[in-house]
Amino acid sequence: MRTSTGTWTQITATEVHRADDQQVHNLTVDDLHTYYVTPAPQNDLLTHNEARNDDCRFTAEQWADRIDDDGIEHSLSRHSPDGEAYREGKDSVWSGDVDEKRLQDLVNATENETGKIQRNPREDVVEFAMDAGSTIGKTPNGDYTSKYTVIRDYWSGDLITAHPGPPVRPD
Repeated sequence: MRTSTGTWTQITATEVHRADDQQVHNLTVDDLHTYYVTPAPQNDLLTHNEARNDDCRFTAEQWADRIDDDGIEHSLSRHSPDGEAYREGKDSVWSGDVDEKRLQDLVNATENETGKIQRNPREDVVEFAMDAGSTIGKTPNGDYTSKYTVIRDYWSGDLITAHPGPPVRPD
């Protein structure tokens, strides 16, 4: 299969199935999660590999332009010192130097990392446990931390949210 940059990647397996009156081709493409298939002019299909072992690896090219203002705004408003959840003692808080640009840099650091697919209770998200290498905020119990979590949409790669501290598991 040829990539958008003109290089070739290996299709490691194919399966053909029938779904109603449609023929379906399942392709396994090594090291690619999301890709377009062009079966005929102007019929591009967005396609996803099944991830193995609940891990998902994405490349910088696949994540390009996937940081939207809603995800950044959600993270900064919820996890800032004046954010409602933080004021109520329920959430972590970013350091004062984590502004929109710094948060985008932190999120972009996930581009070549392996994230964990969360199927329950958060279906269709990929969670990345990251380390900034220096203090970027406080955990809900007030400990300073360099660790942070980024949550992206499984299908599109769009940023859903990010917060200081390790991934939080609901009770």
